[in-house]
Amino acid sequence: MSTEPARPEMRGRQPEWLAAELAAAQIPLLAYIRTLLMGSEGAWEVLQNANRVMCEKASDVAARSDFRPWAFTVVRYEVLTYRKRAARDRHVFSQAVIEKLADRAAAQDDEFGERMAALKHCLGELPERQRQYLDLRYRDGNSLGEIARLLQRTETAVGAMLYRARLALARCIEGRTVSGDAT
Repeated sequence: MSTEPARPEMRGRQPEWLAAELAAAQIPLLAYIRTLLMGSEGAWEVLQNANRVMCEKASDVAARSDFRPWAFTVVRYEVLTYRKRAARDRHVFSQAVIEKLADRAAAQDDEFGERMAALKHCLGELPERQRQYLDLRYRDGNSLGEIARLLQRTETAVGAMLYRARLALARCIEGRTVSGDAT
């Protein structure tokens, strides 16, 4: 991330990519905040404050690729600000604990993105029949009995197919993330 001030012509203006990057980062940022706060109390407030700061200071980000690390830094400072206001509460973690949690959560965000990319790829590699079973179970929320009735199979057969599909996905994801080839 560049430490140089924003170019004069960009000061006060938001980059055209800001909305897409900010929207894509909301769930990881909220998870990061919840990790730092050890729960969801105050998480939405912190996220909204961080979003405001990011919109106000977006012209400070030199490149789109610098956005996510910068966003996590903004969130970290907003959590610290929130915690200072809540310092009267006896259930507050020390700054050192917050820093350790912040570092760990940031590393987990990278791993989560890598695993999601691997999952998308691996789902595409599954045979159509296994994808159909997974869709019926996890996308549509059907029980094993409902899937069995829909596909005219036994619940045991449905369970076995789902087991094999999950096992194949797990192996594929593990292989792709270990080799560093998640995309």
